[in-house]
Amino acid sequence: MLRRALLVIALAPGLVACSSAAGPAPSNGSPSGGRPTTPVSPPFATAPPSGSPVTGEAPPEVMAKATADLVKRTGLDPATFVVVRAEQVIWPDGSLGCRIPGQVYVQVQTPGYWIVLQANGKPFDYRATETGVVRLCTGPQPLPPSG
Repeated sequence: MLRRALLVIALAPGLVACSSAAGPAPSNGSPSGGRPTTPVSPPFATAPPSGSPVTGEAPPEVMAKATADLVKRTGLDPATFVVVRAEQVIWPDGSLGCRIPGQVYVQVQTPGYWIVLQANGKPFDYRATETGVVRLCTGPQPLPPSG
């Protein structure tokens, strides 16, 4: 019995080192809730280096929703809009980094998209979930994605 205990103690550090070196266990793409998720590949949670915003990572249907909303708000031709940012991100919680006073948000990191469109020189900051819920962030202190 003592030999077995000593063997376990001697082998434990090696097993731990091997298991942590292999990285996380493979996932079937579904969180514990069973809902499939869109994989998010780095860089996903940080703002790009200054002067080089990330574009092209938001799906066309999400971009279309943001663009349609901006057309309604401004009445401008969408061909005049400039895409400043269209980045796949992880938001810190269900507020998408844009809290509205008095609202309650799910406290879980939320995969989604950060879209900034410019119309007539003015930026419009859109936040979206990976499921396609898109909203304009007009809060006084919007937060960047978690990272």
